[in-house]
Amino acid sequence: MGLLCIIHAPQTLVKSFLAARLKNLGCLAFFIKQWYNNGGFGQITGDYWMRDEFGMGIPNANMFVRISIDDIQPGIVLERDLYSSQGALLAPAGTLLTEEKYKTLLRIGIHVLDYGKLSDNAIGSIPSKKQAEFNTFLQSYEIREREVSKYLQQIGNGEEIDVKKTFELTDNVISRLKNKNDVFLYLHFIKDFDNHTFSHCSNVALLCNVFGSWMGFSDKQITEITITGLLHDVGKMGIPLEVLNKSGKLTPKEFNLVQNHSVIGYNLIKHQPIPDSIKQAVLLHHEKMDGSGYPFGLKGSEISTYAKIVSICDIYDAMTSARSYHKKRCPFDVIATFETGLYGEMDTELLFKFLNNIAFVYLNSTVILSDGLEAEVIFISEKKPSRPMVKTEDGTILDLTEHPELMISRIK
Repeated sequence: MGLLCIIHAPQTLVKSFLAARLKNLGCLAFFIKQWYNNGGFGQITGDYWMRDEFGMGIPNANMFVRISIDDIQPGIVLERDLYSSQGALLAPAGTLLTEEKYKTLLRIGIHVLDYGKLSDNAIGSIPSKKQAEFNTFLQSYEIREREVSKYLQQIGNGEEIDVKKTFELTDNVISRLKNKNDVFLYLHFIKDFDNHTFSHCSNVALLCNVFGSWMGFSDKQITEITITGLLHDVGKMGIPLEVLNKSGKLTPKEFNLVQNHSVIGYNLIKHQPIPDSIKQAVLLHHEKMDGSGYPFGLKGSEISTYAKIVSICDIYDAMTSARSYHKKRCPFDVIATFETGLYGEMDTELLFKFLNNIAFVYLNSTVILSDGLEAEVIFISEKKPSRPMVKTEDGTILDLTEHPELMISRIK
């Protein structure tokens, strides 16, 4: 039967799904995670085979439905989280199941898909006029990501860095876009669940490239900040994957090892033929303005501009991506964290530049509010970019700065 996915669905969706699928599948296995009191059945846990006429009854609680991977096609957007059979988060809701990710699923075994429904729209809320560009971006991104993975491992093994090649790994992706800012929107739909160190380096390089443009950098500076973003976590090549991907709390020894990745990275590249500004930023990208960072506890002007920029892009991508230890977060939620939680740690001028530019990326996007309503972002407040003005489906205009009880829970 091949790879199996488990789908989390309410009773009505299960029945409608089965009506369409039972004749084709013959029999369908159900995994009932937990039954609640219903019709005298009591509470049951474990594996269970349901009769196709629902003779055993369907509980009111949510359930998991197991189907063959052959019944899931590339080009869908996951609307619930994807887990491994051991319960590790692999891909958050909103991840686009590309051809590459589909092949990865086939390669790595059984996974669990906590799921309400699969969207027929592979692009989610990306405007139709941008779908062709997004598809091109996606294809290029996945090709370059494989190249980045191989390239960073080669650097970790001591091979010489080629500045031109390193920049082109990112530029070949971003140069295809009419508007660089769309990188943030497109990355939101392709957050990876595979080789996250490499995808993270690719993402940070892309974000640094855009940030450099916002800063009015010269071509030389944009090249340097892009390369810095790509190399910033090269030191993680020296840390065991079981430590990097650990879902539980790190031991003190493991924590110190992970924190040392910036020093490891610097030692890997300190004799490489690249500008010292890049080497310094790789070493210092975890320093904070208030001295609370590492490895040296530097403050303010002691930290280079490149390191400050990489720090912001690094944190943003980490927060908006799924990790073994946290779920993917909505960009507006992350912007809110930047607004309130990172002032004092980040360079204020750079952070203000970042927040005001990134929020405008999502103007006209469709979002889901915390009360479940669907709305369109119609205005971004420069004073509070995390709380824009939105218009609901019935035409109601809501200024979220005046509705503290509401927040944007996700980009649709």
